[in-house]
Amino acid sequence: MYISKYFATQNLIAELNTSATVHAIDSVSNSREDSLSIMRKEMLSNNSATALICLGGKTNMENVKPGIDEEIEIAISQGIPVFLIGSVGGRSSVLAHKYNKDGWCNKLNKLTVNDNIELMTSTDFGTLAHKILNSLACK
Repeated sequence: MYISKYFATQNLIAELNTSATVHAIDSVSNSREDSLSIMRKEMLSNNSATALICLGGKTNMENVKPGIDEEIEIAISQGIPVFLIGSVGGRSSVLAHKYNKDGWCNKLNKLTVNDNIELMTSTDFGTLAHKILNSLACK
């Protein structure tokens, strides 16, 4: 689990460490945006990162780029496949619909267009997880 110290106290980090491996990333200049950017870069540069699965996400924050957008940019630059789960709403839904409208011409992953449309629309999360895991096994 990655968490920015911008949001977390040492007590919270210690509590989370009892049930997860926590990577607490230092805050930057007391800046929310910079702190989150550093956390996202650390998270996606981890050698164990094999995919970015986007679910939900905020769509409207004045003068703030949505976090999912930045995460996708980082993942693509690292060669990490991206999967947009659109049926949960939020920014992942907006982006999935945009890619669908544009014809999925900028492939984010090795799935077919129909599979990506299923990720965009289905609420059968077990089936979606199998599709994603099977596509990653082909790497």
